[in-house]
Amino acid sequence: VCDRIAATLHAGNHVWLIGDVPLSQTPPPQIEPAPNNPWGWLDDPYSDVWGAQIGYFVAIHATEGEVVPIPSSNPVSPLENVQVVSVAGWQETSAAHGD
Repeated sequence: VCDRIAATLHAGNHVWLIGDVPLSQTPPPQIEPAPNNPWGWLDDPYSDVWGAQIGYFVAIHATEGEVVPIPSSNPVSPLENVQVVSVAGWQETSAAHGD
């Protein structure tokens, strides 16, 4: 996935992040493949880490980003009211980031 994001940003295009993707320049935790963790086969911890990995990759490489507002005059369920972020641009990072 990170390779596809990198190629898209290198080409001058936008990547759209939908949902709770935490953008952080702090490296995400490393976890062992299932079921070799305390969570066994539970998917939430793995989904959280995968999201953190994408958020970290985008945070250290994209040069632009903005939250895209999606106005609605109708009530929206909290489960369907997700954040949309558009990122663009590319920057290389130092070896300190582990890329």
